[in-house]
Amino acid sequence: MSRHSKPWTFEDYGLHPQNAWEVYDPNLARLVAVFYDTQEAQEYLEWRNKRQAKRRDKKLRKGHDEDARWAWPS
Repeated sequence: MSRHSKPWTFEDYGLHPQNAWEVYDPNLARLVAVFYDTQEAQEYLEWRNKRQAKRRDKKLRKGHDEDARWAWPS
């Protein structure tokens, strides 16, 4: 059984405008925030997407380091 608190992917978050702006996390398949002010929603998305990019880069670097460990010497 998988853990629901850890994402499997690192896609950017997005807005889904209605009476309120819901921020849906496609990685966890759930809503993570609801805003009634567009400016606050945009600020949150900028902050959150920067954090996602850092996590994505860290994950990619970690995977690259593991690949280098298992490579045959030249």
